[in-house]
Amino acid sequence: MVKQTSDMTDAQIVKESKPKVRYYRGTEGKRWGRRCIICGEQVIGTLGDLERHWPTCPSNAQPTVEYQYDYDNQAWIINGEYQDCAHPVDHGCGCYGRLHKGEKSPSIH
Repeated sequence: MVKQTSDMTDAQIVKESKPKVRYYRGTEGKRWGRRCIICGEQVIGTLGDLERHWPTCPSNAQPTVEYQYDYDNQAWIINGEYQDCAHPVDHGCGCYGRLHKGEKSPSIH
């Protein structure tokens, strides 16, 4: 039995008017529009189609950036190179990152 809105509280009306969330459980074989979590593109098809889209995803064409932190020297490493500490220049910090900016780091993993 469906309640009339005049018999509902405001909270009940809002709850009833919200779109129902569709979860993927039990829908793996159905052809639905599914949003790619990597690039946001809508992929029409099954979950298998979505999984096949991921390796060809336009966002995967971007070069991979590897971030690491050297805890011994307290410096950020991006793609194997030490990064500047980003403290103000007049700070005169002498941080390892500032002194070794752009140098290749040893493998820390």
